[in-house]
Amino acid sequence: MICGIGKGRTEPCYNNIGGLKNIYLFTFVNYRNYQIQTNGSNLVSYPSTDIYKYELRADANTFSTDVSNDEDGQSYNQNASFVLKGLRNDYVEINNLLNKRIGVIVETRLGHFNIMGLHNGVTVKSVKGSSGGGRADFRGFNISLSAKEKNEPLFINDLQDTGFNIVAPIVPFYLLQENGYYLLQENNFKILL
Repeated sequence: MICGIGKGRTEPCYNNIGGLKNIYLFTFVNYRNYQIQTNGSNLVSYPSTDIYKYELRADANTFSTDVSNDEDGQSYNQNASFVLKGLRNDYVEINNLLNKRIGVIVETRLGHFNIMGLHNGVTVKSVKGSSGGGRADFRGFNISLSAKEKNEPLFINDLQDTGFNIVAPIVPFYLLQENGYYLLQENNFKILL
């Protein structure tokens, strides 16, 4: 029986940093195969899509893939979990992700991009919010994602060249005094422009 191993591998340089740097979420659309172009293990072209960037600062952000054989043949199970620090007024939007099929691109701390659920989408398995119990406790969301595909998750060399448009987060503009300090209401809330 032939194992299929045709070459060896040397130990790479010790510049492997684990974890995720950013995650990009977008509305999943079930495109036809001819609309998505690949070259080996790279995604080359994808229909123009707006994506939303979430910076990940915690250490509990992971992305993993495992290969399995079942009655449908070989498949790749893709899983990601990430932490969004801080509970803000966007909690309703985040909780509405549960059991939705979305598109996801993960960016590792080494700057590599992988797309999850390219043809079948990604399911949001859990959204857990926590306010913490003390000053130093975690306050934010733990979110788990999963996808199942016939092929391994593809790499993306350049998001914009592939067809993804990064939508900048909306930053509120506040009124400032002449000295550069925020103009505040009586309750110390900043006044929006």
